[in-house]
Amino acid sequence: MKRKKPFVLLELMIALILFALCIVPLIEIPLRALKNEYLMVTRLNLHRLSDLAFAEIKTQLYAQEIPWKDLGHEKKDKVLLSEQKVKIDKTELNQRCYAWSSSTKPGKKDAQARLVTIEVEFSHPSSPLFLVKRKLKKSKVFQYEVCVNRSANSTVK
Repeated sequence: MKRKKPFVLLELMIALILFALCIVPLIEIPLRALKNEYLMVTRLNLHRLSDLAFAEIKTQLYAQEIPWKDLGHEKKDKVLLSEQKVKIDKTELNQRCYAWSSSTKPGKKDAQARLVTIEVEFSHPSSPLFLVKRKLKKSKVFQYEVCVNRSANSTVK
């Protein structure tokens, strides 16, 4: 009677490696989809926060809380309207809101209208710990335009 040889450790290791090589592509696809979904949720959160910041600035514009002279600057001399820190998924970001005017048109009876561009920028804090943990990506910028009118008899700051 022939005696069967037991499996050698090397044969077992080769079988495990072949199994791992076959299973890796099957696991990689759902992981990539999960990563893309996480990035999309982060982008949506940034867009939501920028919409909220724009709504707040637009309310201030219509309530005439932002001086008219601050809205007359060109893009190169844009005015910082607000700056705050926001948190998205345990990541702290700086949110800055800028304003500049691309054109001013005279209206009837000394009224003026300006097309004001509001820029909401999200950037990473420039701390060394952040640079070590993750690659520093470019800041994300959202732009909105709103037409602001000033009549001659209005009380504008």
